[in-house]
Amino acid sequence: MKIALIGDVSLRPALQSAGHALLELTVHADADLAGRIQAGTQAAQQLRGAGLDALFDRDGAGLLLVQQGGQARVSLLHEALGVPLVSEFTQPLPVALAALTPDALWQCLASRRWFKLVADAPHADELRRLGVPGVVELPPGAAAASGAERDALSLPRAVAYHGDARDELFLPGRAHLGSALRTALLARAALADGRDAHFADACGLALTPDSPLDRRSEYYAARRLYSGMGDVERRVHALRRLSAELPRQLLVSGEGWERNGISATREARPALINLAFTPPDAEAGLEPAALAAALSGGMLLCEAATGAAQWLERGRECETFGSAPELIEKCRHYLEHADEALTIGAAGRARCLREHSHRARLGRLAAAVAELRGLDASSPPGVPASVALDAVQPAATRY
Repeated sequence: MKIALIGDVSLRPALQSAGHALLELTVHADADLAGRIQAGTQAAQQLRGAGLDALFDRDGAGLLLVQQGGQARVSLLHEALGVPLVSEFTQPLPVALAALTPDALWQCLASRRWFKLVADAPHADELRRLGVPGVVELPPGAAAASGAERDALSLPRAVAYHGDARDELFLPGRAHLGSALRTALLARAALADGRDAHFADACGLALTPDSPLDRRSEYYAARRLYSGMGDVERRVHALRRLSAELPRQLLVSGEGWERNGISATREARPALINLAFTPPDAEAGLEPAALAAALSGGMLLCEAATGAAQWLERGRECETFGSAPELIEKCRHYLEHADEALTIGAAGRARCLREHSHRARLGRLAAAVAELRGLDASSPPGVPASVALDAVQPAATRY
């Protein structure tokens, strides 16, 4: 197959090793609809007649549009080319595509040739409730072994974490809609009671394919506030506690941590114990950096909410924690019993390379796409694969 890649696509090595011909497409586009129309019209001229079989991108960067003559609608580039678009999302779709108006966003999401790869299972479920086609739940993967991995015995006897602080929601000047904040707080209270499992069930905003745009916008504004509050409560709080308890043995890397009173460097540094939290905008799942750390041979110590047991066996291939005190206790234990941590780390590394590589993800993706296409074959046609130009007006809602 001949595949065009737009942006930093994690499946690139797996696609290449599978023998696909890859075409790197450089796109310089503003994220709003007008920018995507300009870039899409230019890209269409490059790609027509190229014999392309698919487009792959990250976070919807390949969602481009083509203006044809003076028509009142524009076509989605991949639909105009007659090929599928496969997008890996590292954020909830409405957050990654927040520069679009809600009207344009939900029109674009109706494309049946657009396959949206989502690592967060609750987010995949809520998109399906809203009638979004082409949603594929696909956890992150571990890069193939390069042969140059560090000897696990040389890892520092420390606790490492790599990831950026995500506190932009709480910086000065950020305005929150009162209803979104109220919904987020009520959902947190309901979940604390154990009545519901996920935000979609606890927030009180029923999701259906017929949900109006204002309901969808309110839902995702509240969901992002909910996730942001949870991130502060769990990830930021846990790292602050560890910083106080084990100041000489905590290695944090990433941006924005100084604002939280945590010292950090820019470069990721794996260690004997490597922490894994739920991604800041998600309700479940592992951060991609966690699987990268697992390849070092150090032990993964995962927040229980990640659902790590789906990928690694607890106690044999990883360890988990449910609270900051339990995290501190397990860090102390495994720092004192490095041989146990290395045994677990070696088993986790082997499992990641065997079952959670990008090549394995590519196989699961192919099977999921084939299943979705089979379901679509018996479904009624979707909405037209185009967007009304009146949807180009500036977005009133930001998630």
